[in-house]
Amino acid sequence: MVQIDFEQDIEKRKKYRSAFNRVSNIIGGIKLCLSLIIFATVYTVWVNHFPAGGVLLIAAEAVVFVIACIYHDYYIEKVHHEEGLIAIHQNNIMRKNGKWQEFSDIGEEYIDENHDYAMDLDIVGARSLFQFLNSTYTYYGRTAFSKDLLHARYSKKEIEDRQKAVAELGSMYEFASELEYRFSKIELDREFPELVTELKRTEKFLKHSWMKVLLCASQILTMASILWGIFTTGENKWAAVGIMLSVQIILCILGAGKIKSYIHILYRSSCKIDAYNPVLEWICGQEFKSDKMKGIKEQVQYSRTAVKKLSLIYEHVSQCHNGIMKMILDAFFLWSYKNALDLEIWKQKYGASIEGCFLLLGELESLLSFANLPRVCEGVSLPEYREEDNVVRAEGLGHPLIGNEKRVCNDMTLCREIFIISGSNMSGKTTFMRTVGINLVLAYAGSFVCAGRMSCSGMRIVTSMRIVDDLKGGTSTFYAELKKIKRIIDLAGRDKHTLFLIDEIFRGTNSVDRMKGAEGVLKELWRYGAAGMITTHDLEICRLAEEEEDVKQGDLSQKDTKPSREKKYQNIVNYSFCETYQGDEIQFDYRLRKGRSTTTNGEYLLKQIGIL
Repeated sequence: MVQIDFEQDIEKRKKYRSAFNRVSNIIGGIKLCLSLIIFATVYTVWVNHFPAGGVLLIAAEAVVFVIACIYHDYYIEKVHHEEGLIAIHQNNIMRKNGKWQEFSDIGEEYIDENHDYAMDLDIVGARSLFQFLNSTYTYYGRTAFSKDLLHARYSKKEIEDRQKAVAELGSMYEFASELEYRFSKIELDREFPELVTELKRTEKFLKHSWMKVLLCASQILTMASILWGIFTTGENKWAAVGIMLSVQIILCILGAGKIKSYIHILYRSSCKIDAYNPVLEWICGQEFKSDKMKGIKEQVQYSRTAVKKLSLIYEHVSQCHNGIMKMILDAFFLWSYKNALDLEIWKQKYGASIEGCFLLLGELESLLSFANLPRVCEGVSLPEYREEDNVVRAEGLGHPLIGNEKRVCNDMTLCREIFIISGSNMSGKTTFMRTVGINLVLAYAGSFVCAGRMSCSGMRIVTSMRIVDDLKGGTSTFYAELKKIKRIIDLAGRDKHTLFLIDEIFRGTNSVDRMKGAEGVLKELWRYGAAGMITTHDLEICRLAEEEEDVKQGDLSQKDTKPSREKKYQNIVNYSFCETYQGDEIQFDYRLRKGRSTTTNGEYLLKQIGIL
């Protein structure tokens, strides 16, 4: 991946911002001067009883003032644009420097204590993968990103297509940051799905054709009366105009309830639909190489017209917020009826497909979030998805939430096996399991992973790591763990494509029961063909990976021929982490080793804090 110099880009944007701000201030000063000049001109013209030349001068000055206002707004928007891009670059610097935990958005609404792995692997919540990578702003974007992290169910082909799209977005930082900025201008409106549901309903506003004929006739008569009043003479020529205007106002009053019921969601929704237009324009103006991004662009091009027309209807509806303006528009144009009928026509043509447009944009936001990883995390790659049973192979596998300077990477191969990982306190057992789990979550979402190379098969991830008791429910820590592990066994019994991660198995009970329970769990999971890892301090549990049994070989008819001995559980393997001591200091290298642990540090730690 191309390394991005965020600091250099920030400096460039700051220079642009200063230049635009300087021009904006100049135009602001010009506006102030024009205001004073117009005021002085109006006073002079008023004193001189409005000479024709003075009126023309006022009109010219007003035109110049309006032009100045337009340019002032333009340069103010340019300043905001540069500030928005600077904020995006700064967020990426915070991700890279390990300060991303200061981000306020932790995906709190997606926290589910009963999820298979979310809380144990830090997928959502404080100090989570969501907090680290999320750059979504819209309702559908957040929903898509959370779904990709928590409920990804993609086929091999879909994963490969997503990987190519994420890689392409990751290499197009200028395009991606501009797109993120444009998404940021769309407010997070949780009523938006209700708006989309309403837009999908294709019932007609006016079910009786005679009502449309009546409205059309009223419009024709009103326009005819106005033309008659303009081009004819007579004492009562404007009476007909007044009557028709009054009739149209009455028609709008009588239909106000029905009109409001039909377009009420456009009033209630705080989301500015027109804010989607710059997003769509930016996507349509870019050329892509990956099939998925090409497909997104193609669908966006089709939806762009629909969103533009809906945005225009929303703008027309907004003009009725002012009571006086509404009365004038209704009187002359039956404006409220026009908006409802325009919405009806729009629904008939675009209603069925509009949800797909917003879902697609949400998916694109999710892909943009995953594209942040290769920009801020060193040693990443796109994993290979394999059609095998329960396989994970990785070189240089590291935890993406640990800073680049502190991260320690390991090689591993898990092939339809169960790892018993032993080791002393703080040696890295739990972090290693979380490293495997969180990278598989990324892999199944079609993202980069924090590994030099990685291949994996599709498995359902289920964990038992952070165990919390329930005082109100009368559930102890041990019983809470029992329920979690029972769930893991049940899932493995239904689907052998299960990867389990169990930390400190049965830590809440005595060593005798822990040994019996761990042995029973491992044998059951082994029997079902599941793959996974458990960590333990209890070295007695490691003996299960070393048990042997007699295996008959060749002709055993001779009395001196003895059966050979082999491992009883071929797919249960011991791994460990250890520490070393230099003087009074303990040091960890966080490297995964084959075999059971040969070191302990409990006594050392007890002495360190003065208990022994």
